[in-house]
Amino acid sequence: MLRPAGYVLVAFHNGDTVMHLDTWWGQPVDLDFRFWQADAVATAFQQAHFSIEATVRRAPYPDVEHPSERVYLLARKGS
Repeated sequence: MLRPAGYVLVAFHNGDTVMHLDTWWGQPVDLDFRFWQADAVATAFQQAHFSIEATVRRAPYPDVEHPSERVYLLARKGS
């Protein structure tokens, strides 16, 4: 829940992929990671009466994390 004019910050992998893992850090899992298109996320926020205050994209850190673009989106709730 946000107060009027409150901020929300979301972070996600950019794309339209669903990545499934059966093991993670040596443990059995059944996980799906869903990537989202940055424009679609921004549109969904705008349709929910949020304004997009900032969008930052960054490349992955080589040899450290999954090789996909990250998106950080800051939105503000309408009053």
